[in-house]
Amino acid sequence: MKNNTVFTLIMFVLYNAFGFAQEGIAPLAGNESLQWKVSNEHKAEANSNYTYQFAFDTIHLPIIDDFSKNYFKQYVFDTLNTPADTLVWNRFLANGVYFETFDAMFDTSYIFTYDAVNEEWDSVATPVVYITQYSLVDYQVPVNTDTVWAKQDSIIRNDSIIKDHLADRVYQNFTDTVIVVSDVGYTIWRNNNALHNYSYSDEPPTLGMVTLDGLDSTGVPYDPTMNANSYQIADILVSKPIHLKTRPGGGSDYDYLVDSIYLSFQYQPQGLGDAPEAEDSLVLEFYSPFTDKWYHMWSAAGDTVRPFRSVMVKIKNPLFFMDGFKFRFMNYASVSGNFDHWNIDYVRLDEERFAADSTIEDVGLMDPGYSLLEDYYQMPWAHYKASTKNWMKAEQLIRYRNQGTLSYTAFSEFNVYDDATLIFSGTQGVDPQFGPLEIGGRTSFFSGTYPKTSTDSIKTFEVEYAAEVNPDNNSDNDKFLFTQQFGSQYSYDDGSAEAAYYVKSANAQIAVEYEIAVLDSLRAINIYFPRSFTNITDRPYRLMVWKSLDPEIILYEGYLENPVYAGGRDLVQGILLEEPLEVEGLIYIGIKQLDDIVYIGMDRTNDSQNKNFYNVQGNWFASEYPGSIFIRPEFGITNPFPVSVASFEVVDDEFRVYPNPASDQVIIESTSDNNRIIVRNVLGVIVRDFESSFYGTFDASDLPTGLYVVEKMDLYTQKSSIKKLLIQH
Repeated sequence: MKNNTVFTLIMFVLYNAFGFAQEGIAPLAGNESLQWKVSNEHKAEANSNYTYQFAFDTIHLPIIDDFSKNYFKQYVFDTLNTPADTLVWNRFLANGVYFETFDAMFDTSYIFTYDAVNEEWDSVATPVVYITQYSLVDYQVPVNTDTVWAKQDSIIRNDSIIKDHLADRVYQNFTDTVIVVSDVGYTIWRNNNALHNYSYSDEPPTLGMVTLDGLDSTGVPYDPTMNANSYQIADILVSKPIHLKTRPGGGSDYDYLVDSIYLSFQYQPQGLGDAPEAEDSLVLEFYSPFTDKWYHMWSAAGDTVRPFRSVMVKIKNPLFFMDGFKFRFMNYASVSGNFDHWNIDYVRLDEERFAADSTIEDVGLMDPGYSLLEDYYQMPWAHYKASTKNWMKAEQLIRYRNQGTLSYTAFSEFNVYDDATLIFSGTQGVDPQFGPLEIGGRTSFFSGTYPKTSTDSIKTFEVEYAAEVNPDNNSDNDKFLFTQQFGSQYSYDDGSAEAAYYVKSANAQIAVEYEIAVLDSLRAINIYFPRSFTNITDRPYRLMVWKSLDPEIILYEGYLENPVYAGGRDLVQGILLEEPLEVEGLIYIGIKQLDDIVYIGMDRTNDSQNKNFYNVQGNWFASEYPGSIFIRPEFGITNPFPVSVASFEVVDDEFRVYPNPASDQVIIESTSDNNRIIVRNVLGVIVRDFESSFYGTFDASDLPTGLYVVEKMDLYTQKSSIKKLLIQH
């Protein structure tokens, strides 16, 4: 049996006169960013009065997915605008005809007639009947064909007519009121257990990938008990049904003896995550609609991180040359946490290929967009506007990869938009001799700045990155849209943690350096406490703020706090300072743990290693781990929902919050059935975040007395309404 409780990606051991100390990073036990995504899917569960059936269109060759876009089937729909039809759900057809029931015999049946002249029975054999059975999951996909005969009205037994005899098998259809949700838009994958992302691989072939691990589609372990020895099939990524008989546009059918059809893909173990052990594996299987079975086609054993490798699998068995063919990837893994990562990229299924045809004439971006701020992923909008310092970068590297066998002239650039208006661009980079299988990169120089004219309390800009060649067989990976956020906090991380950072020492301290643009009151510190090996919610810590680490000058040391696991989209826990603290310039914010390890999320794709420090036995050290620790300062000057401004409240008679004032249970009523409820304190820190239908509640007994803002967001229309709520104890 495996035991992942001792897993550590790297361990740096430091010796000094005071003893040993350990700094490290560990895998996450879950992925809370998925919980928000999945909670918006499968909306059919909200209304149990109907049966919901999601249609899956059978797709044609060629199939190409480099995962730069999300081609996963999304189970979201508007129940108000989806027609409900009374449909015949066909479980079977008899010779192509629908019957409510069909009584069948396994052997030839006969129709008997009596010859009164000769005083004898005559018989005529009934014709063969072919029963086509359909999948109970994909009701339009045939899975089996039975050869039977219809049960006659009577049989002859011992020269006697017997009318009440039993059929060998009774096939039965049923009629139900079914809401059929049509297949809207082009998608390739019918499930989403695997994680579509832009951050888990090391040097991906192109922008984006899909990652298989030990977590289900909700971002929690398949084994909720987190038993370290739990081991099984984990993620399964299944294609939609594919036409592998019928060509697009008609014409002759595919022929397994003539047509050379290959499935190719690239894969990488571990990436920036957890290395799968030797007993772990990545598996590829093919599905035959004729036999209704899956067949093993390829597998790879676990390994440590290495460059992506290409795999070519020829489809040559006639069992697969049928409409309704599917393929799937799955991994055998520890299912007690976010372990045993496999990254898959550039899946391609097409005809007229050959065994060495592992390349495609395509040049695409390798990286998602980056912040144009020199130091930060985001910073407070009010600070950016008030500061006289230029916070912008002077240049930005745009990387791209040539997947093909030809040389190209490649062009790269970026453009910045404010509400669809172009405000500035970077210089265009030109790579005139971009060779086969090369990684290219051109620096785009610019002198533009984000304009400071907006009077909004929060602000966003759109940055479009592009790398293009002509001709290009895949345009999906040529562009990426990055959103530059200005809110009320500073951060180095991008909001997605790939690991958990820790220091293994009693009374250890963790600090992150920030340069605060203007004098302002630090009101809260936001920290992401991820689930990792063990529950840390009973491990106390103190918030800390330093003016200097050497010499150590403490500006603030808080009371004992306990970590709180975040849920949903907003990963950080907002912890208020007892009193606002005026700060400016360089400061260090972090925690002091007591006896046990406190895990903090780490973004491993954005590197601010030179800003991260830790203290053991009274000595400060620079961190040995690249990445950004999820510790962010929050300033009240830019509350995203300033409750002191009465005009901000949106009047909505269909949205009620009561009792008001409240001391414990708060009730929320709405006429819309799919809402996200967000409760913020006066600093704009989220204290509650959950989904509700027409009726929802939350417990406010642990919230401090004060004024709060309750936001109701309609998940269909994305429109928000605001109510004020007073908590009194």
